[in-house]
Order: sequence, then structure tokens, then C-alpha cells
Amino acid sequence: MPVTQKEIAQQLNLSIATVSRSLQSDPAIAPHTRGAVMQLAASMGYRHRHKNRSNRLNNLVQIGVLVRTQDQANQQDQNPTFSQFLSGMSEAARPMKVSLSMEFVPQQLCDTIHLPENLPLMIREGIVKGLILVGYFDPKTVAALNEMIPCVRIAQHDPSATMDCVDHDDMRSMLLLIEHFKSMGHRKIGLVRTGSHLSFNRSRTAAYVEAVMASGMEWDSNLLLQISDQQQDGEKVTARQIKKHIKQGVTAWICTNDDAGYRQMSTLRDLGVNVPDDVSLSGFDHNIAPADCVKLTSINAPFADMGAVAVRVMREKLDNPRREPMRLMLGTWLEQGQSIKDLSHNAK
Repeated sequence: MPVTQKEIAQQLNLSIATVSRSLQSDPAIAPHTRGAVMQLAASMGYRHRHKNRSNRLNNLVQIGVLVRTQDQANQQDQNPTFSQFLSGMSEAARPMKVSLSMEFVPQQLCDTIHLPENLPLMIREGIVKGLILVGYFDPKTVAALNEMIPCVRIAQHDPSATMDCVDHDDMRSMLLLIEHFKSMGHRKIGLVRTGSHLSFNRSRTAAYVEAVMASGMEWDSNLLLQISDQQQDGEKVTARQIKKHIKQGVTAWICTNDDAGYRQMSTLRDLGVNVPDDVSLSGFDHNIAPADCVKLTSINAPFADMGAVAVRVMREKLDNPRREPMRLMLGTWLEQGQSIKDLSHNAK
């Protein structure tokens, strides 16, 4: 059965009217409420019914937002930064005279959403003039959509695609983590990566290599670990590798996102390895820690600002179609948790 606005309202203890207005980016609704509604709608697979409101909104530019959702079995893994992206977009829309139309795309359609039978109504009928993509979509799908309508991506990029992207600065982020580990006395620091198809994993891997070299540390390719997407026990395989490296003097690991970091923390604990007593971990995205885990030291970013910038970039692109595509990278900062052991008294 299709998800209804009533179900969303019940879960958030809101009125149906508030949910409806939030999904339409009504500026009278508080930004954090709009973001929470949009995030829950995405995680539940809600499909918004678009109506052509050209008579009422003929002075506004309508921009579509495609949000990738997780399947029902993995809703707990829904990216918590998405609500901040959406909140920032919604907050920026009104002063820029933009109306946002949301479409929540189930995981199984993300690679084929550009095909005629799956193309959202807002694109097919020309309701929106531009498209902001939130979450991972296959590069071929992104390229096809970008041929139909101007697109902007958030926190994902493909070097071969000529389109605008709003991101955060992974190089600066990785250098912040490496320097923090060094200040705590760590000298052998590895990297744990998740899906190689995700652009942020590739860019953070490159940033890790550069940051290690820039910090004057010895570069060791054996300290690049990849959690396999194909193995059911991929997390455990990686945790065993980390445990083995501890005996070789590797004291710290950077995970390319907090979700992977917390899963590794739990898996290591099952193997008798405790964070931070036995090994130190850090992450990216500053997510909420599970109840059974210590808080990761992590990189935080202005996710709401990224959403707002994406709207501005799209509006500028529509006003000046001949402008060259650009990739904007916003600054980040380090959030200290309890996942790094201080070894500075042992450092030479």
C-alpha cells in the first residue's frame, strides 16, 4: 500500500496539514520541521503527487529534488544528513523565488529513473526547470537526466560529468583528522572505505593519501582497507584485518563515514577489541552514536548550507545557462568524541 501523509503525521505527532505544507516547502513551517517531514517521507518511500500550480505560482521558478531512499529492510541506514540538505533547500527557496517539488525515489528505481516508464511526472510534463539530486544515482542515470534538464548534485560527483556539484572539502577534512591523530601521539593511521562506487569514498581515499604525505608520515598501501559489498561478512573480514594490524603497531583508523565507523566499532568489540582502549577510530558526517558505542571523533559539515547553496547554484544556472559547470566545496570542522586514545605521552 502507498505511504500516506496521515502515516507520516502520526509518526511525527504532527497534523496532516503540517505534513502537506512541509512537503510543499511552505516557508511558514519551521525549517527543522520541514526537514524532519521530508526525511521521514524519504525513508518510508513516500511518492509525492505533483500538481501543476502554474496559475498560482507563475512568478516562481519550480525546481525538482530527487531523493534516493533505502529499501524497507535497510531504512535504519537512511542517511541522516539528507534532512539537513532538505531543510537548507527549503529555507533558501523563498527568498530566491523558488518552489521545490520533491520526488522520493525507491532504491530499486534509482538506476532506471531516467527511463520513460519511470520518469517522474514533474520532469515528463515540464513542471520543473531544474533538478537537484540527493543521494547516489548511477552515473549513466545522472548523465541521462542532465541531458533532459539542468542538474545539480549534492555530496556526489563524477569527474566525467559536466554538471554543477555542491560538496564539502574532503582534503581539508582528512588533514584535520590526520593532524589530530598525530597530536594524540598516533603515527600509523589507516583508512577503512565502504562502497567504491560512491564518489565520496574515492575522494576521501585520495585525500587520505595526500594528507598522509603532507603530514610527513610514511605512506603504506597496506593500510587501505575496503569493506566488501559482495561478502555477507565483509564487516567482520575488515575487523579481523584491523585486529591483525594492531599487532603490527597500527593504532588508528579513519572510516570514510560514521555509519561504517560504528559498525566497525561493534564488530571489533565482538572480536574482543575495544575502542579506544585497543584501537582508535574516527569517521565522517558527525552522526548520532548508537546506544552501545562511544561517540566517534568525526568531521562535521554545514549540510543545511549545502542544500541552500544547491538551490542558489541551480537558480544561477537557469538564469545563465551558458555558465561553465562548477564544483563548490564548503569548509568542514572536527568534532571530538571519545573514540581516540591519547598516546602523546608515548610519542617520541
